[in-house]
Amino acid sequence: AVLLAIVMGYSISTAILHPLHQVGKSLRQIAQAHFDARTSVPNRDEFGELARNLNLTGEQLGSLYSKVESQKTELENLNATLEEKVVQQVEVIERTNRLRKFLPSKVAKMIVEAPDGENYLGSQRREITSVFADLRGFTAYSSAASPAQVVEALNAFHAVAGPLIEKQGGTLERFLGDGLMVLFGAPFSTESPVKKAVELAEAMQRAVRPALDPFRLENASLGLGIGIATGFATVGQIGFSGRLDYSAIGPGPNLASRLCDLASDGKILMCETCAAQFGFDAKIIGKFQLKGFENETPAYEPNNLV
Repeated sequence: AVLLAIVMGYSISTAILHPLHQVGKSLRQIAQAHFDARTSVPNRDEFGELARNLNLTGEQLGSLYSKVESQKTELENLNATLEEKVVQQVEVIERTNRLRKFLPSKVAKMIVEAPDGENYLGSQRREITSVFADLRGFTAYSSAASPAQVVEALNAFHAVAGPLIEKQGGTLERFLGDGLMVLFGAPFSTESPVKKAVELAEAMQRAVRPALDPFRLENASLGLGIGIATGFATVGQIGFSGRLDYSAIGPGPNLASRLCDLASDGKILMCETCAAQFGFDAKIIGKFQLKGFENETPAYEPNNLV
């Protein structure tokens, strides 16, 4: 009886311990990410069912792990590509912001996105319409006002002029302290450049005076004179590697500058070529001997200035 009990106990313990050992071994392998581990338990009881379920779980975990690893690789590749695109986009934004200092935003964006964008700013000779605007009475005002008032007045002038230039599609060649220079027709051709130049000048004359009124002093005030001229000029990038400006040099811009010097507060003076393109809306006010020009130069002003 004792011997029989021992034999039966051994048989029962073997039938229990062996499956448990196999199941435990497979679980340890699965825990170490060896999802191909399989348990071999021939039992047809609950241990056999447990082994089959364990094998199925390992197979499903292995499939899921493979998908996760694949997605991880795809995500790493995507992140690398995204980082590269972000760097490229930041470079584009920086280049666009630099160009917007002297070009309308649409033109700057077009140049940056064009594969041969640098050519747009290359040196070339072309007919352009130039607009010079200069504050009248600035020398006296800067002597009478405090430094803070002078800077605030200049900032108010530029804050008004900047959006108007952008709206008309002009190219801001540069700020000149108490003045500015705007180009129509460079670096891209402009439809009706004289019309746009006159519209810009009229808009500035209407907007600048109320913007400067808060800075008026008892013995000094600021006004605005504007000169417009059409003529040939050499346009392109001028400067050095650390600082480049888009500029125009030639008789056209020079004439606009001289007409601006001649224009009194509230006046817009234009050259004969501009007047011819502007039509009967311009009238001659006289002929003047301008610095740098051999013959007397006729000056015109628009009739419809409000």
